[in-house]
Amino acid sequence: MRLALPEAISLLFTQSAEHLILKGLDQLLHWAVVEHISDLHIEPLGQRVRIRVRVDGTLQEIVSLPSRYASTLLSKMKMLAHLDIAEKRLPQDGRFELHQAEGVVNGRISTCPTLYGEKAVLRLLALPETVLDLIELGMSAKQLEAVEKLIQSPHGLVIVTGPTGSGKTMTLYALLARLNTPEQNLISIEDPIEMVLPGLNQVQIQEKAGIEFKTLLRHLLRQDPDILMIGEIRDSETAEIAIKAAQTGHLVLSTLHTQSAAQALSRLQQLGIPPYLVMETTRLVIAQRLVCRQGARGRIGIFEMLQLDAALEAKLQQGQSPERSDYIDGLDLHQAGRLKIAAGLTSLEALQRVI
Repeated sequence: MRLALPEAISLLFTQSAEHLILKGLDQLLHWAVVEHISDLHIEPLGQRVRIRVRVDGTLQEIVSLPSRYASTLLSKMKMLAHLDIAEKRLPQDGRFELHQAEGVVNGRISTCPTLYGEKAVLRLLALPETVLDLIELGMSAKQLEAVEKLIQSPHGLVIVTGPTGSGKTMTLYALLARLNTPEQNLISIEDPIEMVLPGLNQVQIQEKAGIEFKTLLRHLLRQDPDILMIGEIRDSETAEIAIKAAQTGHLVLSTLHTQSAAQALSRLQQLGIPPYLVMETTRLVIAQRLVCRQGARGRIGIFEMLQLDAALEAKLQQGQSPERSDYIDGLDLHQAGRLKIAAGLTSLEALQRVI
């Protein structure tokens, strides 16, 4: 669905005074949080500078300004994230906070030089209360039952996989929220911390301060965790540490960037984990996408899940690919999406856009 910018904010962007344009940008950011906008793009395009927002996975243009305001807008964004305003030739990355009535919202900013000047992309991270319960994500009854059972394992690896923007982080937080009890020591290592979850020991990577992912991960294993969440398995060393933790009495939750559940298992092997260890330690692989709700704001998840049982292990060891019957509830991503279409929750067009 298309999103209209409030008239009061639109009016500010029609003014010729820079301070009113900047006021419009401030109000735009706060409005974006309320509207659950995930990304905001500020793009110089020669004669104009365009502002687009990503709504339910799709970019929409909401503001177009004369190009003379591009530098002003970029400087404002850089100041927000404490970046070097004078540096315009090199990409920069930073973080910022927005103080809303509902709480503090964290964000990330990335700048990049283009043909007509610097472009900025802002990622707005969700408010803490937007952590969803597992039942709200869109899993089938059998998928939900299997997930709730398998995450109670005392050790092993649970992987959530999918491309960027597929909702992996939201699923990971929903899993953590379900596991978050006073009897468990939950520790997460994230870059960045996207949502604050009370009762969870959340640790953020600070590479500029010399706190690297791999070093910090090893240290956290000495903090007596029962459950360890690793924001992303990003290299061979991280994969090795995650597997060892899963072998030695820890439940490990993490994400990978692959297109399917089966590819996640192959990816671990590509990162140097022997096939027998992948099979031995992995409890569950969840692959997912987000599709737009038919006629409504917001998106809903579609899921395929592989539980690593003896039958599936034997098939994978023989080099065979999973069949639909191997997936929990017999649902691969295509079938899960078609069930959502049949229920009137999404459209074939929306499904084709993400698969």
